[in-house]
This record gives sequence, structure tokens and C-alpha cells, in this order.
Amino acid sequence: MSQSDFATFVRRYEGGHTDAIWCCVVSDRGIVFSSSKDSNIVAWDLSGKKICVLKGHTTYVLAMFVDNTNNVLYSAGNDSKIISWDLNEYKKLKEYVGHSGYVWGVSVHNGILYSGSADKTCRAWDIETCQMIKEFTGHTSYIRHIIIHKDKLYSASEDKQIREWNLSTGECTRIFTGHSKYVFNLHAIGNVLYSASNDKTVKSWDLTTGSCLKTYSGHTNEVKCVCTDVTNTYLFTGSYSSEIIIYNTKTGEKIKSLNEHQEAVYGLFIFGDSLFSASWDKTLIEWNIGNISLLEDLHNYSEMLEFAKFKVNSLENREILIHLPLLKCRLGEAIKDKTNEEIKKIFSHKTSTEIITFLTWVYEGKRGNEDEWYMTLSILKELGLNERQSIEKSFKFGITKDLSSWYKDEDSKNFTILVLDPDCEDEDEYDEIPVHKTILELRSSLFRDMFINIKDSSMECKDASGISIDSLEVLIEFFYQDKIIINADSDVDSIISELANAIEYYGLNPNSKLKSELERIKQLNLD
Repeated sequence: MSQSDFATFVRRYEGGHTDAIWCCVVSDRGIVFSSSKDSNIVAWDLSGKKICVLKGHTTYVLAMFVDNTNNVLYSAGNDSKIISWDLNEYKKLKEYVGHSGYVWGVSVHNGILYSGSADKTCRAWDIETCQMIKEFTGHTSYIRHIIIHKDKLYSASEDKQIREWNLSTGECTRIFTGHSKYVFNLHAIGNVLYSASNDKTVKSWDLTTGSCLKTYSGHTNEVKCVCTDVTNTYLFTGSYSSEIIIYNTKTGEKIKSLNEHQEAVYGLFIFGDSLFSASWDKTLIEWNIGNISLLEDLHNYSEMLEFAKFKVNSLENREILIHLPLLKCRLGEAIKDKTNEEIKKIFSHKTSTEIITFLTWVYEGKRGNEDEWYMTLSILKELGLNERQSIEKSFKFGITKDLSSWYKDEDSKNFTILVLDPDCEDEDEYDEIPVHKTILELRSSLFRDMFINIKDSSMECKDASGISIDSLEVLIEFFYQDKIIINADSDVDSIISELANAIEYYGLNPNSKLKSELERIKQLNLD
């Protein structure tokens, strides 16, 4: 995987704000939210179109958090209050008032709202009554960010400290020190905490020992935001200088610098195959990082990394090698917080047959017979995934014909794409192409710009005059198996040409798999 192919510009979200953007988040439903100095929150769809503006704050909106379970957005700002928003109707729900300073951090965990403020305190709130139920005190200066991870609260402050708090007692259980200027942003994954600081560095911390693991240098100005991909392979950092730097988390090596923004980058958020960056230049930028999610790319890359593989002992004491980033990439958010030791413990009481059957599904998507699939589901359940989550993850990372055929049999999940027939004189004449809605949503980063007017059971395809129904069906089939299938009696030259035109016309993100498939078909046709 070359650096030029990684983290490429997709689109700019602009025209929604009149002042600097502080923060961005994306809901599980694929709605992008940006908050700004202009006191507004803008909701966008994934094509970059503005949906609506949420008005309620009276000054800068500094932080946001999406409660995906209840489809509620929480926002906080310089007006010292927190507002909750109903994302079904995009309307204001409640206000939480009590902080005496700017509110820089907000999160929800187990039905409780948490906040961090310039008044040097963190607070826990009853979501229904809007009353404070606990206060966390100890910082000696402004609190700039908070996160909840593994049932602990972490806060970053201008006192140069990061504090870990017991959610039940409010007690400070650990203090992380090492930054020479104030700490601005936090991100945690597995057993690692990342902190971004005005000292121009990012540090990683071991959450078991509290020790600093690594310092990431290279920025020429204050680092304002930090996040990692789901495999904890890549570290993304945004700076006051407008630069985004991507690091290898293990080696600390700088992989790439992104320089499309014109002013400071204060927010980063990863959704599926996309990285979103929020800037004081009043725009969001979406970057395609999808190639790190392709099985073949990740598998090849992980071979070079020592931490990418570890051995587990089966019940027969047989050692079996597991590629951990590949496992986490396939299973995603559901296991991102599990440590290697926790994963090893799950496998330690499985037979080698059960483990290999499970890994066959992980690496190749083959679910096997009924007994073998039961073995796989048993392990998935112990890892914390239910069957539906497992299948959805399989579609997102390396779809195979075996799994897609099995899941497509559920008629209730079928969806229809209405395509304007370019050969018909009647402008209202449509051809119907069946497609699985869940697959379409999960593969949306590659295909979403093809479609408009999404409805409950059908959608219209964006002007299809440049591509025939046959070619569109070929492209849709790529949804299911990452492979282009062309019938023997098809006009291969026409389909190849139309697919290439469709990729350009619809603005698709032609990842390495789609590119290689087109090249393979071209070569077969030449042969």
C-alpha cells in the first residue's frame, strides 16, 4: 500500500457555517454534524449536502457527542450549558445548566451524561431531570476534553495533567503527567490512551501501568485533536498549523501529511472508511481511509508488524497464530476495547478445530456447514457480538458470495433501486434492480454518491444515462462479493468502458480492489 493511495481527499463540506468549525461527529445513521463559533450545529448527509441547522446555543459550540442508542445529540459550548437534540425530528430536547465556565467535553455512558468544564470540574447528570448527580474535582485549571473508556472517566486539562476517575465514587484513581503544556484532546482504544497537547506532541499511555509508551513528534504547532483507526494501526493528529499528520502507532513513524485545510484543525472523527476533519477555515473535509479496511491490504500490511500476530493455545495445547489487526478490522467497534490477553483467554478454552473454523470465517468469510457456523457464532458471542452485528461486519470488510447469498435470502431485507431507463422515451419509466439495503449502507463509502431520494423501500439512481442497466447490475454485484462477474455473452468492452465512466461520473472511491478487478477483466478480455 503506497502512501499516495492512503488517506485521499474525497470531498469538502462547505457553505454551512459563517465562522470557524470546532468539532465534528457522525451518527451511526450516517449523519455528519459540525459545530462552530457561529453558535450553530449543521447536519449534513454523506454527499456533503446540508440537511438542517440546529440553533440553541448563544455562542461557540465546542463539543458534541452522539448517543446512537437513543438517536440523541448532546452539544456543549461557551455559554456554559449542554443541550440535547432529538435526531429523529432535529429539535431541541433539554438544557443542562450548572457549570460556571465553558463546557469543553461531553459524553454519555450507561444512561448518564458527563461533562468537563473550564470551571475545573467534571460533572455527572441525570439525563431526564437535568440535575447534577456527581462532581469530580481535582484539576487546577480548565478541563479541555473528557472521554469515557472501560467504565472510567478521563479528563484533559490546562494544568498539563490527564486524570482517571472512578465513575461510581468520583475518586481520582490515577494522574498521567509528562506533557510540558496543556493537554487538549484524548482518545482511547484497547489498553492505550492517546493525548494531544499544546507542546506540539501526542503521547500514548499504558492504561494498566500509567506509564508513557511513546511520544509522537513532528508537528510545528499545537496539536488539537487525535484519533486512531479501529485496528490501532494508524494515529491521526490535527494541528493549529492546519496540518494533519498520520503516524504508525507502533513505530511512531510519520506516514503522511494532509494539507488541504487553510486554518487550524480542531476536530477529527472516523466513520467507516472515512476520516472527517473540522477546521477553522469553516469547512469539513472527508478523507478516504478505506484501503486500510480491505482484507487483502490489511493482511499484507500486518505481515510486517510484530504486534499484528500473536499465538493462542487451544485446549489441545496447539499453538495457533492470529492476526490481531485483521481480527479487529473484521469485527470493528464491538471488540476495539478488548486487550490481547482478554482475547487470548476466550480462545484458550476452545479446541483447535473451533479456532480454525472461526478464523476461516474471519479471513475468508466462509461460514461452513451448520455445525461450523454454530462454532463461529459461539466465539463471536463471547467476543461480544450478536449474530446480526457479526454478519453486518462481514459485509463491511471483505464480502463473499457465500455469506451474501445466505443473508440475501431474507426477503424482508431486500431493497429496490429504481433506475431511469435511458432507452425509454417516457421520462417516468424505471427499471428495478434488487439490492440488499444493509449491504448498501455498509458499503456506502464506496457507492453512496450513485443514489438520490432514498426512501423506505426504494431509491432513485442518480442520472443513469451514462451507464446501461447491465453494467449497473455488474457494479451492484460487486457489492456482494468484491468481484466483478461478467457473463460469457456480455459485451465486455462496453461494460468495462461504462464501469470506468460510472466510477468517474458518480464520484465513486475506486479502492484497490475495484481497480484491480477492472484490470483483471480487461486482461481476460485481451486474452
